[in-house]
Amino acid sequence: MPTQAQPPGGPSGAGAIHSLARCLTLACWVVAPVAHAQTAPFVKRADPTDPQAAVAPLHYVGVLATYRALKDLPPLTWEAANEKTNRIGGWRAYAREPLPAAENVPSPGPDGRASR
Repeated sequence: MPTQAQPPGGPSGAGAIHSLARCLTLACWVVAPVAHAQTAPFVKRADPTDPQAAVAPLHYVGVLATYRALKDLPPLTWEAANEKTNRIGGWRAYAREPLPAAENVPSPGPDGRASR
């Protein structure tokens, strides 16, 4: 009895993978339009021209309802404030900060006015 030739790589080779890929592609093409065609359920809304229409009550929470104020720091003695300033670096820390670059500042002329 003659045997049928198997595709290269056996029954679970590249042919089976291509077949599976084709089936998945076909399934996506069939399901995608149906998935996007779903509509939201109809909800009867109140008539905006009817002043007697029943509507849901409004609920408002102000922006300051959950505000928490910062607590004041305890006052320091001048000695403690000076010690803290020295630990940070004192006035020398500010002196080391670079100055912003001057932009097109005219230099003063011989009479003290800015030259153009």
